[in-house]
Amino acid sequence: MERLFEWLLKGGFQPLRLFPEISELEKTVTRSDVAALLMLHLHHQTTMSELAAKLGLPLSTLTSLSKRLDRKGLIERYRSVKDRRIILIRLTDKGENVAERAQSIIQGIFERIQKALSPDERTQFLTLALKIVQALKENTENGEDEKHASLHKIRIDD
Repeated sequence: MERLFEWLLKGGFQPLRLFPEISELEKTVTRSDVAALLMLHLHHQTTMSELAAKLGLPLSTLTSLSKRLDRKGLIERYRSVKDRRIILIRLTDKGENVAERAQSIIQGIFERIQKALSPDERTQFLTLALKIVQALKENTENGEDEKHASLHKIRIDD
């Protein structure tokens, strides 16, 4: 456990930063940007409200994030033809390229993990990881972390 803690500290509690591919990607986009781009890559086009819900972000935070992505030329924001009050967003070609690059990096990391573990170890790892996630979710759902449960901090670059 001490080695795991040491490893997390080295990565600034951001273990993905230990992968050079991620660090290179983060020179152009933040992790929040990547999460939004990947979600749009999966769903092609969505409303701001739907994307905020899928990412677990307040709409105001997603609005700032989407404006930044729009300025970078990664997404397009446009009004629905059916209801002009609704703002839809989708990836531009440039955004699609960044999302595909991020997906490729993540896939590569998963492949490296798979190669490092035997089939039994992978099963055990996934079982333990899901158990840990569930335990952490239960603490939040039981009110132990109630005041922080609805807050999602992301870095906003202007």
